[in-house]
Amino acid sequence: MKSFKLIFLLLLSQLMTVLSFAQNQTGQLTILGEAGPSQLFKQVKAVRCDRLQKKCSQFYYINLNQTQKVEAGDYIVGFENSMYPGWVKVAAGQLVKLQLVKLKTPSEFSNQTKIRVFRDLDADIEKNKILFTQLHFGRPFFRLSQWSFGDLYLTKPGQLDITVRLNYDVCNRSQYTDPEVEEAKLVCQNATRARNSQNWRDMSPLFSFSGKDHMERELLKGQYVQNLVSEAGDRRQILMRRQLVSALIKGGDFVSVFPGKYRFLSDSSQGSSISQSAGPQTQNFD
Repeated sequence: MKSFKLIFLLLLSQLMTVLSFAQNQTGQLTILGEAGPSQLFKQVKAVRCDRLQKKCSQFYYINLNQTQKVEAGDYIVGFENSMYPGWVKVAAGQLVKLQLVKLKTPSEFSNQTKIRVFRDLDADIEKNKILFTQLHFGRPFFRLSQWSFGDLYLTKPGQLDITVRLNYDVCNRSQYTDPEVEEAKLVCQNATRARNSQNWRDMSPLFSFSGKDHMERELLKGQYVQNLVSEAGDRRQILMRRQLVSALIKGGDFVSVFPGKYRFLSDSSQGSSISQSAGPQTQNFD
């Protein structure tokens, strides 16, 4: 009996040690703010990335204004397709609070009923978010679908996720030695160089944020082209439509976003749009 009791106490002591160690390796993350009336999903997505092993594997979905216990480390964080500009570092025992910024519709659109709010890719901070996320997360951070209004917003059940193949995994599986696939080889070289250097700036040759798409159409505000490679060794130029941070809104509404630059466009404004800054434009990508 004494032997059994001794074993029990030993196991209990080991368990308490493990729990204490785990407790010492966690922090807390809170995102403060209020979702806009047409921001349909209302949850924050936070993903912990191991920068040494070059992978992101721990996912958290957090309600606004609630504290979530998370493992200490470096996080990519987004809300409703808006992205925090860079790493969010959570140290063991630390509570990190992030504040969403509320953007109201411009007064010029006060009488409008169909307004799009999307990431303004004229601004370096929003371009850099795309390069940073593609490098470290390996694909766009959110699953996106083309909605009935023609642009991209978060995928809901039953919709097609258009981001599934927006990655460079094929470059890890294929060796392009045929001269006819020289363009694909160059794309893979650029993607591999960026992954090896872990410098998000090295992703820039794979993206075009201005000019024309593969069909010689001028890129609209908020659109960009991404160069990818198919399994067959073809270079693919994918037109990415405007990335909305909400379903359509009306005059007087608001959206809540992470710091960055966003553009408002009314369906009846004959193509004119208004850009707004949200919060400090500090970037923490390195």
